[in-house]
This record gives sequence, C-alpha cells and structure tokens, in this order.
Amino acid sequence: ANGAANPASPANGAPPPAMPTVSANEKTKGFTYDPKEQHYFVIAIPGLESRAMGLKAALNDFSTFKFNSLNLSINMDLLNQKEVAVVAKSFQNATQAKIFMNTVKATPEIFREYKANEYQIWIISASNYNKLFTDHTMVPYEAFYKTSYR
Repeated sequence: ANGAANPASPANGAPPPAMPTVSANEKTKGFTYDPKEQHYFVIAIPGLESRAMGLKAALNDFSTFKFNSLNLSINMDLLNQKEVAVVAKSFQNATQAKIFMNTVKATPEIFREYKANEYQIWIISASNYNKLFTDHTMVPYEAFYKTSYR
C-alpha cells in the first residue's frame, strides 16, 4: 500500500481542499513567553469612542498617582476597526506588569464607563505586542495569554 493515493486528494474525485485557514492554535505559535522581557499592560476595548479617551485618562491618572516612579507612558493603539488597546508601558518584566495589573483590577473607578464584559485586561511582552499588530487581532494572543500567564 506504499504507492496508494490519498483518498481525499482531488484526483480521486474529492473536492479540492478549501483555502487554508489559520486556527487560533496555529496563530499562538508565534508568541513567546519570556517573563524577563520588557512587558506592557493592556486594556483591550471595542472600538475608538469617546469613553475610550476617558479610560485612557483614568489609567494615566492612576499610573501617575500609584506608580509614578515607573515613568509609564499611556497610549492608545488602534489594532483594527473594532479593537483598541489602551497600553501602559514599559515594565521591566512580567512580574512588575502583573503587580500593576492586579492593582488596576482592584480599582474599579478606572472602568466606570464600561461593563465588565466590554473590556479585557492582560499583560504582554514587547515582542508579542509587536506581533499583535502584525496579526491585526487580539484573539490569538488572548488564547496564548490564558495558557502562559495563569
């Protein structure tokens, strides 16, 4: 049976294979976990709207009052038409970013304009953040984050 044709091949009357789709699992392969790398804190929100500016301002005030010594910059990056990242950078490593993230989570006033299901919070390494903008979507990183940072 060494020379047997693949029964699913088009030559045997089967339909040609569909255009390949990249599964979330395959997309997460490009991400790397390095807790010693420089990290960012991200609040992922749907779209650029007026309340996004309020969220950015609240995060900026929070970082100034609670983490002033880190000299963080707070930015808003448009990933695509439906996803915006409010980003605090830069932390020396994942541990420092995680401390910031946990303190933000304990400060609900930052999110007063949003319902809990309207945003996601995570930390990300600088190199993975760059990949996010190559992919133009946060979905694969969310899966990677859940398996790597928990």
